[in-house]
Amino acid sequence: MTGTIHRFAASAGSGTVWTYRDESFGVMTSPKPFRRSDALSSGLSDSEVRRALRTGELERLAPGIYLDGPTAEGLDAIERHRIRAHTTGTGLPDGTAISHVSAAVLHGLALWRPDLSRIHVTRDGRSGGRRGAGRHVNVVQLGADDVVQVDGVPCTTIARTVADLACTAPIDEVVIAGDSALAGNPS
Repeated sequence: MTGTIHRFAASAGSGTVWTYRDESFGVMTSPKPFRRSDALSSGLSDSEVRRALRTGELERLAPGIYLDGPTAEGLDAIERHRIRAHTTGTGLPDGTAISHVSAAVLHGLALWRPDLSRIHVTRDGRSGGRRGAGRHVNVVQLGADDVVQVDGVPCTTIARTVADLACTAPIDEVVIAGDSALAGNPS
């Protein structure tokens, strides 16, 4: 993700609006998040970013990932997770894909009371899985037919996603996600 961050005053009394200009997409206003490195390369200083976080002009969605504050306030938990998963997915190495509940969110599957505290990632391998504050890395052998692109992000297929959920999520969540997948009506 490379581009330019712009900050400008909106209409009187409505504060500051942040936009991200990505050379491949033109000007986009949030909810397109941006990385700290993008902000710094656009000429913003660390102190300006910290001030914007303090005043609510920006909100930190994950370490180093920011979104316009007023836009972030209007997002529900699923949309926040979708943005975090998508942003995480754009920087994944080969052989790695967004998976489990994060893949279900990206695929638009219906979910009931999902745990959205971590972005789930699966990488091809035999060992080295870990769980941190914001990310859960699963390690399994991924076949080429287990991964698809969802909005430019490597993601486990719907079938693989439901199977992964069956191994890790409460049965109610799995049934709802599986039913959504079979109905072909992602939410």
